[in-house]
Amino acid sequence: MKKSTIPEVSETTLKLEEYLRSLPAGERVSYAEIEMATGVQMTTSNKARLRIAAKRSNRIYATIRGFGLEMSSGQNAGSINRHGLVRVDNAVRRQEKVGNLLLAQHAAEMPVGDRHQITAVVCMFAQIRVIADAQKRMMRLRSKNRPKSLPKQTPDEVLSHHNVP
Repeated sequence: MKKSTIPEVSETTLKLEEYLRSLPAGERVSYAEIEMATGVQMTTSNKARLRIAAKRSNRIYATIRGFGLEMSSGQNAGSINRHGLVRVDNAVRRQEKVGNLLLAQHAAEMPVGDRHQITAVVCMFAQIRVIADAQKRMMRLRSKNRPKSLPKQTPDEVLSHHNVP
């Protein structure tokens, strides 16, 4: 069997990609609905293919644990972005801790170049965390100041506020 340098996409991924392209913005779909529509059983490996299909089709979605997914829309774009920020912040925090532990446990026996490299990376992660924390604070403030849904008013009440007879 000859190996190809051009990556081939599985038929399963192509089916999922076509299905994702057909979904409108904001649509919620369960994994069972995806299985029925595409004939692809939503196993762990096929959920990975679903993520590949989403990347290939430039479709963004939020995962709803235990249910399925919700396609991005103007209503959920902010929460999808916040979730990404939290994931990055958590990964950076873990790696910063690993770097600090490596330095604490092995600095004496490390070559100087490795020690400087780990120190530089730990500092870079600390800077990323400072920026991420500031962004999270700004998002929290925006969500506190954002008005909840407006109360329902009858047309007469709306017109009375604008001095319209």
